[in-house]
Amino acid sequence: MKIKFKKLSSEQKKDLLDFTKKIAIIAAIALFVALFVEFLFNFKRIRLGSDGRKAVDITAGDVELIGIEQQGDKFVTTGEQNRMIINKSSAYTYKFSYDCSPGRDFYAMIFVYQTPVGAKNPVYKEFKDRNNLCIYHSEEVIKGTFDHIEVSFLHYDVDAQKEDYIKGLEISNIKYDNSLNINARRMWLVFFFVLILLIMITYRELVAKRIEVGFAIAALGIGLVMVFGFPAYKITWDEEVHFKGSYKMALAPKVVVTPEVDYYFDANRVASLYYPMAECEFGQFKEFLNASKIYSKSNPDNYLMKSGPEGLYDVGHIAGSIGINIGRILHLPLWWVYILGKLTNLLMYVGITYLAIRHIRIGKGIMTVLALMPTILFQASVYSYDATANAFAFLAMSYLITAIVDKENVFDWKQCAVFVGGIAIASCVRIVYAPLILLVLFVPKAHFSSKRAWAIIKGGLLGVCAIGALGLLYLATHSAGIEGDLRGGAVSVSGQIEYIMHNPVVYGKMLLFHMWDWLGAYTIGNDALGQFAHLRGFPFNFVMYVIMLFFIFTDTSDVDIKPLTRVGIAAILFGTAIGIWTSMYIFFTPVGFSGINGVQARYFVPLLIPLYLLFNTKYIQNNIPKRVYHVLCIMLPLFITSGMMFVLMTVLSK
Repeated sequence: MKIKFKKLSSEQKKDLLDFTKKIAIIAAIALFVALFVEFLFNFKRIRLGSDGRKAVDITAGDVELIGIEQQGDKFVTTGEQNRMIINKSSAYTYKFSYDCSPGRDFYAMIFVYQTPVGAKNPVYKEFKDRNNLCIYHSEEVIKGTFDHIEVSFLHYDVDAQKEDYIKGLEISNIKYDNSLNINARRMWLVFFFVLILLIMITYRELVAKRIEVGFAIAALGIGLVMVFGFPAYKITWDEEVHFKGSYKMALAPKVVVTPEVDYYFDANRVASLYYPMAECEFGQFKEFLNASKIYSKSNPDNYLMKSGPEGLYDVGHIAGSIGINIGRILHLPLWWVYILGKLTNLLMYVGITYLAIRHIRIGKGIMTVLALMPTILFQASVYSYDATANAFAFLAMSYLITAIVDKENVFDWKQCAVFVGGIAIASCVRIVYAPLILLVLFVPKAHFSSKRAWAIIKGGLLGVCAIGALGLLYLATHSAGIEGDLRGGAVSVSGQIEYIMHNPVVYGKMLLFHMWDWLGAYTIGNDALGQFAHLRGFPFNFVMYVIMLFFIFTDTSDVDIKPLTRVGIAAILFGTAIGIWTSMYIFFTPVGFSGINGVQARYFVPLLIPLYLLFNTKYIQNNIPKRVYHVLCIMLPLFITSGMMFVLMTVLSK
């Protein structure tokens, strides 16, 4: 069977050639800007000339040792209070580097003195150079002139639960280094940001009509930099749990677990790892992972783990498991297996959210803004089931809101299935989202395909909700065997439920106080939208408030949600929020405690689209042209996200 391809017309060929030329020019400009940024970061060293850029070796004659012994060409710490005093001044030094024995998590406290040893009023800068167990060559940017340097080597003693001086660490090959370097992660970030910006401006008419296309380009571009540019291990909340959930969903009955993979499963051990910062350290970490024998069943250091899901929440791990299994099929090393799992999680999020933005009748702009905010996009680029919950909640809400406001839209069985399926998948991740299914009650009768469909769909969903409510009532009265989350301390599910039932007024007051106190932070503030989890948060909370309020009130439409419908939606959202807070009080908070532990702003993201659209009104006129407004919807949140990444890859990198 021969496949025939339709020939392009001369006009189509011309359009394709013009498109190719434009993209090539845009890519060339973006690459030039990225290289120019790297040139600026290297400019001072370039001016030093070839002689000034040479690395200067630190010899034994340059150092004074305290608590450190010299053994041949190496310096070895004794475990006592240690300090290495390097009596070698420098006109200008960009970075301080040294080799170290791998296999230990430690950090070096580096004091760069501008004043001589013994000065009455010493002037110095302090640096904390963190190194994890795979690092054998470390670099710390110190940028400046100085008289001498003093270094101490410490670690966190897990057994003693305190910081202490490290014993047996070998240090060698110490240098003052002014060599040029390109920060590849920062360069690709700048490249993709400029590329996306220029594409949005060049094709602004397309973005005006189809903002979902702009979203997909932006999310994929910056998301790829997140996947490949951030460290390939725990950088977000509970990532070790979600990696394990994805890793064990293998195609084979059992999966090989190496010491490195097992390390990733352990929350306490992997949390102690220091993030690699320098470009060379990223390379060393990659080498460390790729040495893991993840396909060897006979290796005595490995063990076999039964594959398969453990609960409904593993629905949120399917996307990550697809990438991991592709890596296994291709027999790729561990670093690539880990990266591919994050990549397929990102692709799932972008694909489902693209469909949601395309379908929704009102709120396309605010959904795009929310979907590109730091927390939401970051969670899609790591191992986290938040990406699945958020994406499918967006999809469900897009079908629901369209069914409520669009008279021309017919809410048939297929649309109902998408809505229910989206809520069901989000609820598999966190059962507290299940009440959102009641929002279907506010779809007008006239918008259903028939009266029969209206009666069956609404009646059926009400029946499901009634069964769910009875199930919760049963659990509340038979909770003796249910365990809470021990990370919360002395938790007791039955004890906490009993406390709430005996003190409903006290609990109600405390609950409402917490909900009011955190309302802004958990809906339009940095806690909900501006976090990179363990890495860094957006520092300007007021700016986030202003941006979100601007888009909430300006993303207007020619159709409106009726007042009574708004009240009903608000009531269900309020009830769902109560469920989120109360679930954490029951499962994560000690009995009778005066606060609610464990509640995180990211839990409320699936509620935000319908919440924002409660303030959508046709009575506010937005006269900003769509080609400008939609570009703003994409580039403003992307500017915040990329700006945070730029800081991480510059200030916190070396």
